[in-house]
Amino acid sequence: MYLSIPLLIVHSRRLRGRRLTVSFFVSSFLFGLAKETGSFISIPGVFSHPAPFIHTSGMPLSLAIVNTAIGWMIVFYLSWHLAERIFDRIRKSSPEIFPLILVAAMIVAAFAYGIEEAAVGCHWWRWHFFDPLGSGYLTEHVHPFALSAWFYFSISFFTPYFLIECSRFKKTGWKYLFFLLPFTRVYTMLFIGRDIPREMYDYGFLGILIILSFLYRLGVESSRYTESMSERRGFGWCVFSAPLLVTAGIILMSVLSQASCFDALDSIVSVFPLSAVLLLSLSFVPLWVITTAWVVTLAMFGVTGISAGVPIVVVLFLRKISCKK
Repeated sequence: MYLSIPLLIVHSRRLRGRRLTVSFFVSSFLFGLAKETGSFISIPGVFSHPAPFIHTSGMPLSLAIVNTAIGWMIVFYLSWHLAERIFDRIRKSSPEIFPLILVAAMIVAAFAYGIEEAAVGCHWWRWHFFDPLGSGYLTEHVHPFALSAWFYFSISFFTPYFLIECSRFKKTGWKYLFFLLPFTRVYTMLFIGRDIPREMYDYGFLGILIILSFLYRLGVESSRYTESMSERRGFGWCVFSAPLLVTAGIILMSVLSQASCFDALDSIVSVFPLSAVLLLSLSFVPLWVITTAWVVTLAMFGVTGISAGVPIVVVLFLRKISCKK
C-alpha cells in the first residue's frame, strides 16, 4: 500500500498540478487522522477502545491510527479518479460537483466491501456489534453499517474539499466556511447522539446533495491534463495508469487475503462491486459486457451478488438523465 503513494502523487502532479496535489493529499491524510484519532481518544484525552470497532492485529494503537489515515488518503484519491473516468464514459465533459461527490462516495463504499470482508475475516479489526438489517445481501463478515460508515465519512470529506478547491467558490474569500460542514456532523454525534440523531443527519445531508445534483449544476473548475499518445508508453503509461493499477492491486490483495483466511470462496463476491467500478472506468469495455457479467454473478451467488450491480445501475441512471440535459 505504501509503495503506491509516490506513484499516485506523481500521477496527481501530472494530471492536476501541484496545488491540488498538495492540498488533496495533505487534507485527506489530516481528515483521516482526525477521524481515527477521535475514534480512539476519549474526551479527557485518554486512549481507549470505544465502540464501534477495535484493532485486533496487535499493531500499536498510534501506528494503527496513522496506517488507517494513510488508507483513507489512498482510497479517497482512487475514488476521485475512478469517478471522473466513469463520468468520462457517460459524457465527454467535466462532471458536476454534487454528482461527483455521490459517485466518489459510492466507490469508497465499494472499496470498503472487499477491505472489510478481508479485515474482519482475517482479524485485522473487529466490530463490537453486527447489524443484521440488510446483512443477508452481503457476505458473512460485513454488515451494512460498516459500508454506510465509509460512505458518509467520505461525503463529509469530499463535499468541503470539492467546494473549496474545485468549484467556482475557490475564488471567494469565504470559501473556507465550507470546512464547518464536517463539524456539524461531529457536533451531532457528540452533543445530540450517535445513533438515531447521527443517522437522521446523514440521511438529511445525503438528501440535500441529491436535490442539489438535480437543481444546482455546479461544475468542476480544476485543471485536468490529458496525456498525448506519446506519453502512453513506458513510464508515462505507468504514471497515468497508476490509479487503475493500484485499484487492481487492492482487489487482488483482498482476494488473496480472503483465500488465506476462509475455506469457502463465497466471500469473493465482496470484491465484485469494486471490480465493476474498475471495468466501468475503462471506456473500451462495453457496458453490455459488464452487465452480462453481473447477471452471471447473480446466477452464481444469488442475492449476495446484487451489490455488484449497484455501480452499473448508477451509471445507467446517470446516462439516462444526462441524455435529457
